[in-house]
Amino acid sequence: MTVLELQDLPEDVIIEILVFLTVKDILRSRRLSKRFRHITSLRAVWLNAALYQVIGRGLSLPIQPTPLNEIGPKELEGLVVKATKLERNLLSALPLPTQTLLFEERVRNCYITQIFILPGYGGRWIISVASGRFLTCWEILEDPLGALVAATWDNPGNILDVVVNSLPGHEGVVAIASHRQGQFTAEVLSLKSLQCGEVSVFEVIHNYPSFPGRLKLFKGDLLITFRGRSGICIFINWKTGFTAQLDTRALDGGEWEGARQCLAVEILRNFVIILTQVGYYIFKVDADVTLHKSSAYAPVYRFLWGDLDPRAATICKFPLDHTGNSFNLCILLRNKERTRSNEDHVTQWLLPHLDLDYLELQPRDWPNPILISTAVTGSHFQPDLHCGSSGRGFWMQKIVSNPESARMEMAMDNAVHATRAELPEETPVSFDFSNRHFQMRSHWIPGISSPMKVNYPSTGDFSISRCTAMAYEDTVGRLVTGSFDGKVRLIDYA
Repeated sequence: MTVLELQDLPEDVIIEILVFLTVKDILRSRRLSKRFRHITSLRAVWLNAALYQVIGRGLSLPIQPTPLNEIGPKELEGLVVKATKLERNLLSALPLPTQTLLFEERVRNCYITQIFILPGYGGRWIISVASGRFLTCWEILEDPLGALVAATWDNPGNILDVVVNSLPGHEGVVAIASHRQGQFTAEVLSLKSLQCGEVSVFEVIHNYPSFPGRLKLFKGDLLITFRGRSGICIFINWKTGFTAQLDTRALDGGEWEGARQCLAVEILRNFVIILTQVGYYIFKVDADVTLHKSSAYAPVYRFLWGDLDPRAATICKFPLDHTGNSFNLCILLRNKERTRSNEDHVTQWLLPHLDLDYLELQPRDWPNPILISTAVTGSHFQPDLHCGSSGRGFWMQKIVSNPESARMEMAMDNAVHATRAELPEETPVSFDFSNRHFQMRSHWIPGISSPMKVNYPSTGDFSISRCTAMAYEDTVGRLVTGSFDGKVRLIDYA
């Protein structure tokens, strides 16, 4: 009887077998023979790896200039390998930076209050806000790693809020709310170099002489504002001028619990989730919130946090099928217990098995969230909490010897009164709360939100001085921090 060896199988059969191997095993199989070296260099092998071991597991490929089906085999292999290396690093017991960069040029006028990584560009563009007036756009250069000032903006008034557009490639890149000559104003800015490759320049494409509330979200043509005293969220289509008013007081006879701050806003088809320091509210609005006419809405669901006092929040959606209409929703809160104000912690809440098609017919049937994990954290100058769509993310905390058991000092609440000497050494802490499964050709195996896995660095492993702002880009594992003295630091984990 003839024995058929693996390398004697037809090429298409071997390609199908390689679907079940990890990226690391595919690379190792190249050592078997010249034939395997050839087969593992084929585009079909790396397209399968991208679909089933990266995208199918809820991860993202680094940014690519062309559609997936048009990328060559060598470039596609590089994208897949980088995505899986990032995954292994962040899931390890102690994730380590692969490269770091301290920008040679400091932000003028020091004190960075906000910092952003523009979504959809693979961490290439960074925008920093300094001293409540100055915007700087940085372009990140690869090989060798470097940073150049691409554009600057000197705001005429004091900046209250800055938000970047969450939809990449859109005409409007950043929105600014200001206080100018006794008036609250807002501008929508474009950055021309992102669209045509010319010399970078900020340009005002829309102006609001009078603007309602604090800016919270910029998504496509929509600007979302929030009025903390009244509890009203306003959606504005900056192109058409139409507005929608979402009134959290309309539930329970107009009672308002007095939320001081809106922490996050998320749009899920025709549902809007508003997270405040008191609780969260769900509204059912017109399809896709396109705002072709002005309208007003009342919440269909409300949940209060109770004794929690959240300072930062983020929302993550995990699809349960290929349509994206059925999903798990995970909410992370970085908060203080009102009964123990000297201790920070992050709580993880899960809204399981949501189906938008069903909720369209029964909008009040949202389930109560389930508290599934709590992690103790050190205090931070700004209670940042950043998470990507994969369930991976970072927060910054003061370096302590044992963050799980030590009592944390009270965080400084007012940045204006802080001095440089008071700002501590801090370290980035990574976390992950998604179980990843392979997506095979025959069926979809979803990722299920699991209790959060936190990687606390050892004291002195990696520290950042005087950190006042941070941002994280999940597709390339890039963390950017800003400091009290105008320094910008870039940290890559891929």
